[in-house]
Amino acid sequence: MKDRSNVDISLVAIEKELEKNPDSWEAWAAKADVLYSIEMYETAVWCCNKSLALNPDDALAWITEGNALEQLGRHDEAVAAIGKAMDLGYKRLDINKHPGGYRLGIVALASGFLLQGVAFLLDL
Repeated sequence: MKDRSNVDISLVAIEKELEKNPDSWEAWAAKADVLYSIEMYETAVWCCNKSLALNPDDALAWITEGNALEQLGRHDEAVAAIGKAMDLGYKRLDINKHPGGYRLGIVALASGFLLQGVAFLLDL
């Protein structure tokens, strides 16, 4: 699990972005990534669904959703989500490694959290 202060900073940045642009699939996906990292799997799945409704071609959101579904014991749904990511070209073999760090850094940068965004990107 990430350091809680980084999680709080990330969530503030994401919420700020969603206030400006509630249809930002990137921000919804980033929020799902953060929530997954703190084991809030149901809410992460919900955020993935919001993101994927806006951009169904985001393979990383499908991976996050699949991982969260697996954590919730919803194996068949998890396999389907991971399969969708693979259909979209996701080739990473280590599908259990959390993929969202880069996206979180970009959202932080876009939301005006320059130092936190750069720190997040450098900490990958």
